[in-house]
Amino acid sequence: MSIINLPNEILIEIFSYLPFQNLNNVRSVSKQFYYIIENNFHKLNKPGMQNLSVSNVLKCGDKEIYYFCCSTESNISLRGYKIYIEKKNASLGYINFILKRFKTDNLLSIDLNIQKNEKLINTLNKYLTNGSKYRDVYVKIKNSHYSEELKRLLEKLSNVETLNINLLSIESLDNDIVIPDFDTIKNLRIQNLFDNNTFEKEFINKIIRDSPQLKELCILKKSFDNYANLIEVIDMIISREWNFNLCGPKYSNHVFEIYLNYNENLENEEKANFINNIYDHLMEYFENVFYDYSSEWKSLISASNTCSDCGKNKYLHIYFVKER
Repeated sequence: MSIINLPNEILIEIFSYLPFQNLNNVRSVSKQFYYIIENNFHKLNKPGMQNLSVSNVLKCGDKEIYYFCCSTESNISLRGYKIYIEKKNASLGYINFILKRFKTDNLLSIDLNIQKNEKLINTLNKYLTNGSKYRDVYVKIKNSHYSEELKRLLEKLSNVETLNINLLSIESLDNDIVIPDFDTIKNLRIQNLFDNNTFEKEFINKIIRDSPQLKELCILKKSFDNYANLIEVIDMIISREWNFNLCGPKYSNHVFEIYLNYNENLENEEKANFINNIYDHLMEYFENVFYDYSSEWKSLISASNTCSDCGKNKYLHIYFVKER
């Protein structure tokens, strides 16, 4: 008997033992195999995806070209190897096929570059699960409006420890902007503070104000010498309702850290004035403030108060580094 004449139930059982690379080839053998695989993904053994990177890189007429890359956890396939897939000219149909074939509920890292592409946002919402916990999320998103699908996507990404914002630009905004809560974020890394785009600024402001576990802010642009923007951030950190109130045995419970790449081309006098202005501003809020030029590549302004609950010092550290 030819394999093509076997009952569908038996074919599904056979296909469930195939690694992804072979399954994709079998899918293209015949229409029968194609529809069996397409209609029975829920019965096939899905490997768990660990890392995902997607971007729409090119548009040829009406056709979008995507970059797609993903990998699985180590030693999860039947033959004990890690699956790694990279395609530089992927179609949206190909991305649908891959994401349907893998479990995404245990993703550790996700990197998204979405430029005015609602179809890609819809596809990601279809396969990314609600409540997934991410270690790292990288976003570079530009959209014409703050759609419900984009809002859903940001909600799906909100359970993250480290959020890296390269760009969040919305061209047209309604008056009522609802931004999801980022209750688990510990580290916010941003390229610019602030982009002229209102949405990005509101988004970053909300995380700084309202994320109870946020303990580290890194501003990664090549140079930072905007005093007004920095003071705005410092004031938001100081005014957080629970800021420095997470008492406990660990030193880190009473520390908030800001990392800045300062402008190496500033004249010594300009740099001194910049530091002095920050120093004077911190003196309005803290009992103790000191400046430490500790090495060639890093300097520090540290401010501290005594915690009224536990009696330990609580600190705000601002590091000026040449490279982070």
